[in-house]
Amino acid sequence: MRHLVFLFTFSLFLISCKQKDTKQEGSTIIEKELDSTEQQISIDTFTKKDTATNIPTIEQMVLDIRNEFKRINSLRLTQKEYKFFCDADNTITYYTDNGKVIKITIAWGFVGDGSSTSEYYYKDDKLIFTYETHTGGPANGPDTKNEFRTYVNNDKTIQHIKNQKVIDCATCQFNKSSREYKALRAYNTGNITTALCK
Repeated sequence: MRHLVFLFTFSLFLISCKQKDTKQEGSTIIEKELDSTEQQISIDTFTKKDTATNIPTIEQMVLDIRNEFKRINSLRLTQKEYKFFCDADNTITYYTDNGKVIKITIAWGFVGDGSSTSEYYYKDDKLIFTYETHTGGPANGPDTKNEFRTYVNNDKTIQHIKNQKVIDCATCQFNKSSREYKALRAYNTGNITTALCK
């Protein structure tokens, strides 16, 4: 009888140990699945954040262009100035850094009762920003001044501002026949009048 009780108790002990092992295995599998799910969630979240930060907003692109504008204007640049004539006497000035044009200014002179100036900024031979002013008015009245800022990314206007107010773009797409690129090419050809007056 003692042997039977001992065998019965020992059998129960083995069965309970087996159940504990099964429970531990099961809980380890669930923990691994949870860890895997958490890792996947954190990877997905990281990917979404990473993707979001890799696509700059218009505000970020404008800020980057402003920073480049400030950087260019803080450099000691080499200047070359040329006179040319289109309806009036005009002046174009090329600003270079290590032989590369990064800024162009054009004083368009007086036509009628007004004058205009243009500034073009480039990075890696691509237009990034234009700043233009138009000053004029009636002969016996006060002069008015309008300022236009155009922020450009990949030859497309991303923001156009007139007198501190965002408006629809006047030129929304730039290409090799745009005045800004003609002026840039004229630096190498020296034929400024043909590039800018026709």
